[in-house]
Amino acid sequence: MTDTIKMTTIQGIRDALKIEERDYREIEGTGLAVARGGRVHIEDDFPEIDDFPWMTVIGENGIRRAHVPAAVALAWLTPEDRTTIRAELPAGAKGSDLAVKALVARYNVWGWAIVHVTATPEKDLVVLDEKPLQSWTGKKIERLENARISDYKTFLVEFSRPPSKGGNTSAMHAHTVWIGDRKFSFWARGARKFIFKEDEASFDYVETEDGYFNILPHTIFCRDAKGKTVRRGDRRPKTKLRTAPTRLPGSRREARD
Repeated sequence: MTDTIKMTTIQGIRDALKIEERDYREIEGTGLAVARGGRVHIEDDFPEIDDFPWMTVIGENGIRRAHVPAAVALAWLTPEDRTTIRAELPAGAKGSDLAVKALVARYNVWGWAIVHVTATPEKDLVVLDEKPLQSWTGKKIERLENARISDYKTFLVEFSRPPSKGGNTSAMHAHTVWIGDRKFSFWARGARKFIFKEDEASFDYVETEDGYFNILPHTIFCRDAKGKTVRRGDRRPKTKLRTAPTRLPGSRREARD
C-alpha cells in the first residue's frame, strides 16, 4: 500500500500539505534548501525565516545571511523564466499585484521570489552575503565563539493571557544567559531555550552605552554534546506587542474558560 501525499494551495502555490513531504532544492555552499513556496529546510529542521527576507545559515566560510526569495528564484525558476518575468513585470511590482499573482499561478512559485526577480538584475541575483554584518543599530557587532553558559533564565515581558485566549507560547520573553561573569540578553517569542548547558554556543552581540550585552538571536548556533550543529528557539520576529491585559470575564461561562 502506497501512502498518498495530500496536497494543498497556500498563497496560490500548490504543494504538499505536510512541510516535510514538500520538494526542496539545495543552494550550493549554504546548507540551505528551499521549497517552491519559500519554506526553508536546514539539516533535519524546517525553521521559520528569522530575519525576513534573510535567513541566518552556516556557509562554507562561516555564518552568513541567505536571501530566501533569491534562493527560491534560483532553485525553482530557469534563467529563461526569470527573463520572461522581467519582461512582463515592472521593477516596482508588489506581491499583491494581479500580474504577480498570475505569474505565481503560471510558475507555481512564491510571489516574493517573483517580485525579487523583477527588482534584481540577473548578475545581482545572489543568495549569500559576501561578508557578515558589521554593525547593528549603529553599534559594532562582536562575536563570541564556542562558549558554555552557566545559567539561563526567561521571563514574560508582555501581558499574560490564559490558554483559552491564546496563552503565552508565542508571547515575547526576555532571555538571559550567563557566560563567565558576563550577562547576555535578548528578546524572543516563547520561553524555549536557545542554548543548553552542554552546548558550545556561538553568536553575535552588541554592547550598549549602558554596558549591557545584547545578543542578536537569529545568529545563535550551538554544537550539542554529540557535536551536531543545532538551532533552537522561536526565531520569528514580532513587530507588535500586546498593549492591554486580558479583560476580566463577563460571564460565568467565560470565568470557567
